[in-house]
Amino acid sequence: DLALSAWDRAEIRVSGRLDEAVREFTFDVGPDTAVIAVQLPDNLDGGCCEAGSDLLVQLPVGSQVHISVVSTDVKARGIHGGIDISSVSGDVNLADVHSRITVTSVSGDIELRAASGRMRLKSVSGDIDGTALDGLVVANAVSGDVTLRQTKGELQTQTISGDIDLVGIEVTELDSSTVSGDLAVSGSFGAGANLAGDSVSGDIRLEFDHAVSARLDLQTRSGTIKNRLNDQRPTTAKSASTESLRMVLGAGEGEVVLQSRSGDITVSR
Repeated sequence: DLALSAWDRAEIRVSGRLDEAVREFTFDVGPDTAVIAVQLPDNLDGGCCEAGSDLLVQLPVGSQVHISVVSTDVKARGIHGGIDISSVSGDVNLADVHSRITVTSVSGDIELRAASGRMRLKSVSGDIDGTALDGLVVANAVSGDVTLRQTKGELQTQTISGDIDLVGIEVTELDSSTVSGDLAVSGSFGAGANLAGDSVSGDIRLEFDHAVSARLDLQTRSGTIKNRLNDQRPTTAKSASTESLRMVLGAGEGEVVLQSRSGDITVSR
């Protein structure tokens, strides 16, 4: 495993334990950069590296970090200069990280806490979980779920078969889409906020925490629309089973567009 912890010193310290199969360990420090690398043999038998390596890297709080790992869990705390992580099969857990944050994982989960800046999170088969994020958040998963709580700013989420659950968000722009997963959104949205949600076969649920000023455009081809905001009811096209509902709440300052092919759409407060 790899752990990174920021401190106030202008130095880098590496401690921990290396697996006995490690072929080479590199720790090179230059005027502006430092390189830490653990290299394993090219051809590994089935019994290699059962113990694994565990490293703790302590580095200045303003450091900009780039990490590439295979079969390694990564934990990082207090990095304020930006972090870029590419992981094949390990989990990634980040907290109190800021600036540009990029995490790409093939089969591991991504967990992000108390972060701000420009965040791009991508996982193929793992889940993405975030809490207390502020800034631009782009979260994409193929078969994993995306769960974000108390997120502020601009938010873009996408999955193929995973669910999207956005809880207690406060965003000015939201663009969420899924193919076969469900989309659930709850939070508060200021005047002029734009929300877009799309699902092919999943359901969409939108819950406002307080009164909202927006134009709503809801449509589902073979599902049903449930409006729990007021007495307006959806209309059904004569030539098809498509249900649609267009209405204005308050002064209509923002815009909400929700579409599903075969799923239900529910709006409430």
